[in-house]
Amino acid sequence: MGKHDGSIGTVFTKPEARGLGLATLVNYYVTSKVFQQQQHAFCFVASDNTASLKIYEKLGFSHTYDVDFLVFSSK
Repeated sequence: MGKHDGSIGTVFTKPEARGLGLATLVNYYVTSKVFQQQQHAFCFVASDNTASLKIYEKLGFSHTYDVDFLVFSSK
């Protein structure tokens, strides 16, 4: 989940395990590992993903800017 550039990957929680704080705990652990190696961490979260936004806000992340992604596919 943690990458060499400081980015934090995604976490998926099964519906029956949601609301237990597991994703927050995992993200806290990964973020702490990133901070052991560098001074910054970041992630990309879809603007309509309120659950993930809440987790990252709890962990002290803040919204920096909006990004648009382009998807390319082969013909």
